[in-house]
Amino acid sequence: MANEMKSTKILLLAVVVLMLVCVNPSTAAVPVANLSGAPTTGVVPLTVQFFDNSTGFPTVWAWYFGDENYTAPWTQVTVGDGMSVRHTHSTVVMPDGSIILMGGYVGFPQGNSLNDVWRSTDDGATWTQMTANAGWSARAGPSIVAMPDGSIVLMGGFANGNPTNDVWRSTDNGATWTQMTASAAWSARAYHSSVAMPDGSIVLMGGSPGFFYDNDVWRSADNGATWTQMTASAAWSARDHHSSVAMPDGSIVLMGGGPYLNDVWRSADNGATWKQMTASAGWSARQGHSSVAMPDGSIVLMGGYDQNLKNDVWRSTDNGATWTQMTASAGWSARQGSSSVAMPDGSIVLIGGYTNTFEVWQMSTRGSSAQNPSHTYTKLGTYRVGLQVFNSHGYNSTRKVGYITVTTAASTGVYRPGVGFFLKMDNGSTWNWYTDKYLGWDNTVIDLPVAGDWNADGHTETGVYRPGAGFFLKMDNTGTWTPSTDTYLGWDNAVIDLPVAGDWNRDGHTETGVYRPGVGFYLKMDNGSTWNPSTDVYLAWDNAGMDLPVAGDWNADGRTETGVYRPGAGFYLKMDNGSTWNPATDVYLAWDNAVIDLPIAGDWNADGRTETGVYRPGAGFYLKMDSTGTWNPSTDKYLAWDNAVGDLPIAGNFV
Repeated sequence: MANEMKSTKILLLAVVVLMLVCVNPSTAAVPVANLSGAPTTGVVPLTVQFFDNSTGFPTVWAWYFGDENYTAPWTQVTVGDGMSVRHTHSTVVMPDGSIILMGGYVGFPQGNSLNDVWRSTDDGATWTQMTANAGWSARAGPSIVAMPDGSIVLMGGFANGNPTNDVWRSTDNGATWTQMTASAAWSARAYHSSVAMPDGSIVLMGGSPGFFYDNDVWRSADNGATWTQMTASAAWSARDHHSSVAMPDGSIVLMGGGPYLNDVWRSADNGATWKQMTASAGWSARQGHSSVAMPDGSIVLMGGYDQNLKNDVWRSTDNGATWTQMTASAGWSARQGSSSVAMPDGSIVLIGGYTNTFEVWQMSTRGSSAQNPSHTYTKLGTYRVGLQVFNSHGYNSTRKVGYITVTTAASTGVYRPGVGFFLKMDNGSTWNWYTDKYLGWDNTVIDLPVAGDWNADGHTETGVYRPGAGFFLKMDNTGTWTPSTDTYLGWDNAVIDLPVAGDWNRDGHTETGVYRPGVGFYLKMDNGSTWNPSTDVYLAWDNAGMDLPVAGDWNADGRTETGVYRPGAGFYLKMDNGSTWNPATDVYLAWDNAVIDLPIAGDWNADGRTETGVYRPGAGFYLKMDSTGTWNPSTDKYLAWDNAVGDLPIAGNFV
């Protein structure tokens, strides 16, 4: 009987626990973000229904559809609230969405240093003091990180005018602190940067002990107790007052710093090696700025000092390689030494800095806060979609790169040697001088045309391959070549080559390539000017010297594949980017066998799959509207708009 009663009590307890979880599911766990959408490909304007497939019962959603402009106004959240005016302090956002602020200087230019700790649970509107006197000495210019386990780690800084290299940790939102080490392996310093990595390690970079600069990089896998040097001298020059962020893909991006720099560097191996993303970013050389990594994989940089205080805001969507100015003058006053955090709801909160009062400002960046939103895309392009989800236990984000493709049906065009490009802006059969487009930017009679989306803006631009010289790519659809903005790539200069173009690596940018008759395809995997055998690709699958190359996404996987048109025989299409023809998986289409025809390829029906076509000199265009091997006059299309026998065909989304 006793055992039966005990079993009954255990069962009842289990039922109660289960009921509590069901009543308050957010107590279950940190949510894990997951998303889907439909349709993922279509013609502009394209309305997509998105679905939250996350686990862990999120209560807050921040969607990024890939076309957000980050130009929402900044709202002042608070002025004062009992906080001292301060700068060169540090802030982090915690898994529960609260903000922790600590240390810094009061007064200008330096003044007294602080070791108080404050917490806000309402995006910085109100603050509660966690401690007036933390265990670590009063200081400015430390770096701090919020760890995945909810603890905070503070490193270094200037304390009483002297650089430090002690490390402290708090597990209760900054109320109490434990010293992890009194003297870390890295030298004493301040105004360095550090990031918490997805694997739970910390990476610390650069800084200054006061009279010179550092460019060493260190890593700790035990909350700052011990450190391993990743490099004694990084590729970037020694500096302080820079900023760095940990990206969603696990890489680190470092930006600017003193003395007055605007270069950007990226590391994909915890700081051991670095690649320069740009030697001179769009924003002016500066120090004392702040930056955040956003859930959509972009970076936002704010303020700083370039011998003048700044209040401009910049954004990069390609790991810092290029930057777009969001505003030249934000609502908050120009400043340096402020801090900023990216919040779980997708907003950015900027705190303090060189100002007359303690201020907190906030800007929303998300595209939607609904659980299952719909969104209409109004511009051509390939879009990355992101979702960040949050509950009381924490937040998590995910991204799908190249997930949404918004297009129009591809249209035709020709290059007339010695004259220029004639582009049809629709799939009509008659040239219209009012709506179609002529570009006279190239008139060299030996050139061969190419077309591609060189700048990933969703529009096809023109280009030419000059045998023995290389590629000349127009970065817009204007009629004048501009050396400062357009691009010349000298990577290929074999006079017998024939050009191709495609998105070989599925990054949204069209890259160049050539078909060498009797040899095969050489594909550049970036838009660089030098062939690199270790990263670029040679495909030997075709060596018939009479073939003409084509390229397209034959299988609708988002990646461009190669193909050839054999005059008098038809099309041979590789269904992957392999080097060997496979009759079982690759495709032969015999629908055209006119030996005078010139091949083209395009998504004529906007179904996400590239179809074939030919231009018959003196007659016009014959376009297959499907991927079958037989011409069907009732469903396929003939366009008679061009009948100049010397023209060379191209295709693309020129609108």
